[in-house]
Amino acid sequence: DPGVPWTRAVGGEPFWLALKSGNFGGPDFFAKATAALV
Repeated sequence: DPGVPWTRAVGGEPFWLALKSGNFGGPDFFAKATAALV
């Protein structure tokens, strides 16, 4: 969703982190984000 930043770990185990506050992104943000990464 617009306005929600993503970051990715560098080195070690790779993982993605979405920095979402309550007022950004829709209620289905994490479901859509997970689908986009797969």
